[in-house]
Amino acid sequence: MAEREFRSRLEDLVPAEELLFPPTPAFGRYRPFLEHAVAHPAKANTRLLEFLIEKYTRPGDVVLDPMAGTGSTGVVAALHGRNAVQVEIEEKFYEWMERAREKVEKHQTLAPKGRIVNIRGDARRLSELLSRADVVITSPPYEGSLEGTTRHTRGGIPSRDPTLAQTGTYAVVLPGAGEDAPASPSPDNIGNLKSSDEEYEALNRGLIKGDRPTYLSEMLRVYSEIHKVLKPNGLAIIIVKPFIRNKRVVDLPWYTWLLMSKVGFKLEKLYKLRLKNLSFWRALYWRKYPEVPRISHEYVIVARKSDHTPH
Repeated sequence: MAEREFRSRLEDLVPAEELLFPPTPAFGRYRPFLEHAVAHPAKANTRLLEFLIEKYTRPGDVVLDPMAGTGSTGVVAALHGRNAVQVEIEEKFYEWMERAREKVEKHQTLAPKGRIVNIRGDARRLSELLSRADVVITSPPYEGSLEGTTRHTRGGIPSRDPTLAQTGTYAVVLPGAGEDAPASPSPDNIGNLKSSDEEYEALNRGLIKGDRPTYLSEMLRVYSEIHKVLKPNGLAIIIVKPFIRNKRVVDLPWYTWLLMSKVGFKLEKLYKLRLKNLSFWRALYWRKYPEVPRISHEYVIVARKSDHTPH
């Protein structure tokens, strides 16, 4: 059976511009500021962050990452003369972010640096934590599934399907790798929540089902809070990738956009970053299940805050 690349439904709304940045293992040239966070299970491509910061922000802007993880967004932003506010719910990752901030502050540069402010808090309460941001650049957590781990938890091979370790953006962290990797994430982390197939299908019809917190219901709260704190006409840039569950690709970029549109964002631009490295575990998975479309890209949604929030 011929391999098929997965294509998000978002590409039916707007053409996606493909980006071909090389991988940046261990944060690339930013490793001196972030080497303590190399064990994090999902590290952003810092070349992608550079591209987004240089294209969509100006020196002095406030760049907000409300689900900051390692804090790489803040490091790249500050070293490019932008100010950064980073919010993170996990105590361990917040400590890592503070270490990175201290290193940036001590680093001598010819050009002016921006300031980094780190906040340990919940992205669902952003409007209680800060008043305004010019641009948001973030990557959401990935919900727990039988075939993957979450962006904000320690990586590992799931016991019920040992063929794939899916950890969000890039890195696969096997059990025991990285002694500093957090073993007990916060129970409040959205990445620990799930949404059923029925709840995803309901979202296609514009509904958020259920009377309990789910991944989708809580991420809707996050995007609503992002909308609140963004300046008028500000941009929210979301880096998000599909994931596999029950031998099916869940089009998380599409569902992310549906959530964003519900709170008043307008789609402005779509990118897709080709993933250069295929891990051993992913190669093994697609060899075992060749009928599952191959995930070869992560998507970047660029959306603008509209004047009127839908009711």
